[in-house]
Amino acid sequence: MEFGDSRSILDKVMRHSPDMICAIDRQGSFVYVSDACRNILGYNMQELQGASCYSFIHPDDYNATVQVGKSLVYTNSTTYFRNRYRHKNGEWVPVAWSVNWSAEEQTFFCIARIPSESEVLSRQVQEKEEVHNALVEHGVDMLALFNTEGDFVYSGGSTLRKLGYEPEQLIGRNAFEFIHPHDTPKLKEAMRTALSTEEQVKVSDFRFKSATGEWKWLETTLRNQLYNASINAVVSSSRDITDRKNRLQRIRQSEQRFRSLFEYNPDIILIEDRDSTILDINPAGLLFFGADRESIVNNKLSAILPKEIAPVCMHYLQEAFTNKSVAFHLTLPVKEGDHKDIFVTKVPIIVDDEIIGVFAIVRDVTDVTQSQQELKKLSLVASGTDNGVVITGANGQIEWVNESFTRTTGYTLPEVVGKKPGSFMQGPETDPAAVQRISEKLEEGVHFNTVLINYKKSGEKLWLSIDITPIYNDEGQITQFIAIQKDITFRKEVEASQQQMAQDLYRHNRDLQQFTYIVSHNLRAPVANVLGLATLLPKLDRNSTVYDKALASLTASVWQMDTVLKDVNTILTTRDSKGNYVQEQVNILYVVQQATSALQDLLHISGADVKLTIPEDYTVEGNNAYLNSIFYNLLSNALKYRSPDRNLEVTIKCFGSPQRGTIISFTDNGLGFNMEKHGSNLFKLYKRFHTGIADGRGLGLFMVKTQIEAMGGRIEVSSQVNVGTRFMIYLT
Repeated sequence: MEFGDSRSILDKVMRHSPDMICAIDRQGSFVYVSDACRNILGYNMQELQGASCYSFIHPDDYNATVQVGKSLVYTNSTTYFRNRYRHKNGEWVPVAWSVNWSAEEQTFFCIARIPSESEVLSRQVQEKEEVHNALVEHGVDMLALFNTEGDFVYSGGSTLRKLGYEPEQLIGRNAFEFIHPHDTPKLKEAMRTALSTEEQVKVSDFRFKSATGEWKWLETTLRNQLYNASINAVVSSSRDITDRKNRLQRIRQSEQRFRSLFEYNPDIILIEDRDSTILDINPAGLLFFGADRESIVNNKLSAILPKEIAPVCMHYLQEAFTNKSVAFHLTLPVKEGDHKDIFVTKVPIIVDDEIIGVFAIVRDVTDVTQSQQELKKLSLVASGTDNGVVITGANGQIEWVNESFTRTTGYTLPEVVGKKPGSFMQGPETDPAAVQRISEKLEEGVHFNTVLINYKKSGEKLWLSIDITPIYNDEGQITQFIAIQKDITFRKEVEASQQQMAQDLYRHNRDLQQFTYIVSHNLRAPVANVLGLATLLPKLDRNSTVYDKALASLTASVWQMDTVLKDVNTILTTRDSKGNYVQEQVNILYVVQQATSALQDLLHISGADVKLTIPEDYTVEGNNAYLNSIFYNLLSNALKYRSPDRNLEVTIKCFGSPQRGTIISFTDNGLGFNMEKHGSNLFKLYKRFHTGIADGRGLGLFMVKTQIEAMGGRIEVSSQVNVGTRFMIYLT
C-alpha cells in the first residue's frame, strides 16, 4: 500500500482514531478537535472549537484539572490524569487524558479517551483500597494479625496513635509479652478458643502495656482466618477503652462512697418516692424505728409516723418534688410521756433533669434541744448577776456572754461569738505566766481560779478574778467551760495605793533616819559649839586674842548650821515635790550642754574630754531643773574624783523608745571605788569614799537619786577601782 505525504497520513490518523485528539491554548480554549469528539462527548468539531475546555468539567474535578495545567506549564512534561466531562446529552462521562505542553507553540496537545471497563473496575478497586487504607489508618480500631503462637505478623490501624508502637516494634514479638500478668490467662484461653472455631471470640477488659510503659485497657475481637490462604492468621480488632474503664471506676467509687455514707451515717436517711413510699432506709433508721428492713421498705412513711405528724411530712415531701431543698423541726412521740426532737432535711434526687425521688435526712437533736433549754435557764440566772459570765465550747471559743460581761468590758455578744477571750482581751500588762497557767488548767479539765489583767474595748486596763469550771457530758468528755469574771480593778487600785503608801512610809522613815543623823551629827556639833561659845564670849575681854578666836569659831559654827539647814530644806523640798513638780518635755542634749557649760572652766583646766552621743531632738517627760542638777552633780563628781594618771574622759549616751523608755549612760575613767565595800552606802546622805582628795559633803549622789526617783525613774551604778564608774539612769 502506498501512502501519500506525511501530512495526509496524519490527517487520516486523526480522522479515524477512536481517541479524541485536540489542541488547547494557554487560556483553555479548544483550537483544534478531532472527529472522535462526536463519539466521546456527542459534540461535533464546530461546537467545541473556540469553546473553553473548563466549561465542560465536573465541578468536583475542576480545581484538580486547573492545577494539572499549571504544573505542566512549568515542568514541560507529559502527564496522565482522569476527570469527568459533561456529554451533550447532559450525562457526566469519565475521560482519561494524556497531555503535553509545548512552550514553543504555547499549546496543550491532548489525547482523550473513554476508559475501558477493566480500567474502570481497576480504578474502583484502587479507590476502595484507598478508602480501606484510610479507614485502617485513621479509624479507632487497632488491627493485628497473629500466628498460632500469638506472634505479631501484622500491626496497623490506630495502634501507633493509641499505643505508640510502630509496626516494626511489634512484628515478630509475642503479644503476651505486652499483656498484664493478671490478664494473661484470660487472653490465652481466648486464643485457644479462637484457634478451635471459626466463630468470633470477644475478650473485654484486659491491660496492654503501651510504648510509654502505661497500662491501657483494651477490648478485642479474635477471628480465625488460618484457613484463608490470602490471610493465614488470626485477625484481631482491638479498641482502647481506658477512658471508659476509668469513668466506670470513678462511678463505682462514687457509688461506694455514697453507699458508705448511706450505710454508716449516724443520721437517719430514707429515700421516698412522690407518694411517700420508702424505697430504702439506712441502718441508723432501722435502729431508730426499732424495725427490720422488710417491715419498712416499700411501705409508706405515714404508716410508721404518728397521725398528727404524717401530713406535715407529706407537705414538705411535695415541696421537695418542686425541686427545692426543705428543712423543718418535729417533735416525735416515742413512748408515753416521752418524745424525740428531730430535724428533717428533704433533698430532691435528680437524674437526667427528672426528680425521681427525695432524700429524707433525719437528725435526732433531742440532746441539743435539752442543752439549749438548760443554757437558756442558765442565761436567766447569769443575766441577774453583776459578775461577767462567759460560756465557751471545749475548744475555748465563746458561745455566750451575759449583759454584765458587756457592761464590764464593752464587748457585745455578736462581737465575741466564735472568738477565744484571750485573743481580744489580753494586752501589754497581761502576765504571760498567768496565761500559761490558765492553758494548763484548761488542759487538765479542773476547776480553778486566777487573777489576770485584761483590757476593755476602750483600751482601759481591767483586773479580773476569774473562776473557770469545766462541763462534762455523760461520756466524761468536756463539752463547755463556764467562766465567772469578777471585776476587782478597784480592789487592785486600793492595794496598789496601799503598797505605794507603804513604800512612801518606808522612804519617809528612811529619810527620818537620815534627818536624825543630820541632827545628831552634823547639826548637834555646831549647835553645841554655838551654845558653849555664847556662854563663854561674855566672860572674855573683847580686845583679847582669845575673844577673836572664839567669835570666829562661833561664826564658823553658825555657817555650818546654815549649810546643814539648807541641805535639809533642799532634801525635804525634793521629797515632798514628788508627783507635784512641773512635768515638761525636756531636751536631753540641751540640759547636758547646760551642765557642761556651767563647768566649762574646770573641764578645760583639767583637760577633760566630754563625749556626747545624744540625738538632737530626743526629749523625755520630766523636770528641767532636776535633770540639770543631776548632770551637774555627776559631772562635778567626775571632776573631783578624776585619776591623776590620765586625762578625764566622760561619755554620755542616750537611747530608747516610747515602748522601752529612756536609758541614759554616764561613764567616766576616774578613780572608781570598791563596790563590795561602799555599794550599799553610795546614795546615802553625807557618805564620802575619797576623803582627803576633794571637798564635798556627801550630798550630790543622794540628791541625784532623790531627783531621779521623784521623776519616776531609777539609777544603777557599777564601778572598778582605778578604772572608772558608770551610772545607768532609767526614765519612763
